[in-house]
Amino acid sequence: MKVTPDLLKKYHDGRCSLEEKNAVHAWLNEDKIVTAEVPQMSDQKIADSNASIWNFLEQHIPPAAEKKQTLMGRLKSNWPAYAAACLLLVTIATITTVKNNVTPYQKENAVIHALTAPMGSTKTLVMPDGSKIYLHPGATLRYPDNFAKNSRNVELVGEAYFEISADKNRPFIIESICGTEIKVVGTAFNVKAEPKEGTVEVAVNEGTVHFLHTANRQKFLALTVGQSAKYNHSTNHFEEYKADTTAVGKWREGELVFHAENIQNIAQELELWYDVKINIKNKAILNKRYSAKYKNPTLNELIENMAFVLGYRYKIDQQNKTVTIY
Repeated sequence: MKVTPDLLKKYHDGRCSLEEKNAVHAWLNEDKIVTAEVPQMSDQKIADSNASIWNFLEQHIPPAAEKKQTLMGRLKSNWPAYAAACLLLVTIATITTVKNNVTPYQKENAVIHALTAPMGSTKTLVMPDGSKIYLHPGATLRYPDNFAKNSRNVELVGEAYFEISADKNRPFIIESICGTEIKVVGTAFNVKAEPKEGTVEVAVNEGTVHFLHTANRQKFLALTVGQSAKYNHSTNHFEEYKADTTAVGKWREGELVFHAENIQNIAQELELWYDVKINIKNKAILNKRYSAKYKNPTLNELIENMAFVLGYRYKIDQQNKTVTIY
């Protein structure tokens, strides 16, 4: 997939599909920011630098389409030089690691890391404060190596489960897509941020979670144990409902739980969980809903069980990693 200025704008706005997001990540990873003026860095630092510098550029690209195209063309052909120049503009080029100036929430120098759980597997991360974060397949978390003195900020795209260490003096803040923010002191909860759908969903297992939109920080939802809420960007509306605490975040233990879920959403979940592409040719089943609970199921087992209940035929192509439903 070709990375165009329009695609980069979608990525910045959090509206990319998983395929588009992966294409942008791959494009970024092709480039190196090492120049004669910048000392050699490890591959990890280069990756972190790419992510952080790009974050800065995204916030400063002119809105006019013609300007974006001109700038993007120059950036693509002269990426190392422009990366160094951008570092100089934010007064951080003299140091071998990229500083926090490139992200809006940082107030003290910090290296920004970007961790993505690959398709088909989860990732677990223990933060400097002892908080534990579980990344769902396909999710990306950006975080500093050290938190600021007055807050603990991270960024999330995708789904993750958080077990946050209590610290009344430093709230834990998750910045996500569509201008949403989740703020806690110490608690356990699940966040699902879907750029393609433009929705962010929070479900609480322990403690209290403040869920808000940055356009109005004074107005927020205070969610407690057993409560959930979803923000929809298209309607600019928060919807509250009850959460099944026996199912919240169970995916981190290998459980897949569906409660009257529509088939399209299930297909998207299975694509992430098993790293496959699911093609639904039988459009009639899209109107159906499915409920089930599985513990570490194989793809074959799950697809076969669903076929028995929903009455469809299917073909699994292991070599091409595709599932076709007829």
